[in-house]
Amino acid sequence: MRILGAIIGGGASRRFGRDKAAEQVDGQALIEGVRAALENQVDEVVICGRNWSTLEQLNDRPSPDLGPLGGINAALHYAADEGFDGVLCMPVDVYPAPTNVAALLAGQRLTVFEKQHLIGFWPVNLADTLEAYLLTGQRKVHGFLNQMDARRVTDPPGLTNVNWLADLEKLKTS
Repeated sequence: MRILGAIIGGGASRRFGRDKAAEQVDGQALIEGVRAALENQVDEVVICGRNWSTLEQLNDRPSPDLGPLGGINAALHYAADEGFDGVLCMPVDVYPAPTNVAALLAGQRLTVFEKQHLIGFWPVNLADTLEAYLLTGQRKVHGFLNQMDARRVTDPPGLTNVNWLADLEKLKTS
């Protein structure tokens, strides 16, 4: 099974106040921690919704500013075009980035973590279905997950979603 790793990084970091992808934790930018975790689990890694000099960039599809699903949709279509079987997604703002996501999630159906639902495995056969969902104007991740009856698995302990500067400060002091 060929798997594409997709870092979901298109958010504007409004709640955070600055570009959280570049923020350092344990001497490494958050985005590089996610990349390092994915690299050992997938065949290729891309970044969705933003530019990062060392990664291939995919723009939201079918149009800009669609939130996480626009990035996931772009990754699914890229994966389908390039002969991948699925996409393993992880947001740029999760810490620590799990290094065993493929083992926990990969399979034949859409599977996500219960709480960190942007960490998930998406089979490429969902590309057209997700695009159709987005073209109706819907952008809710939970709505699509529910519509597809996504399998949900328990999150590994200790995952933090870095949405606020205070979240980052807690990581640096723990």
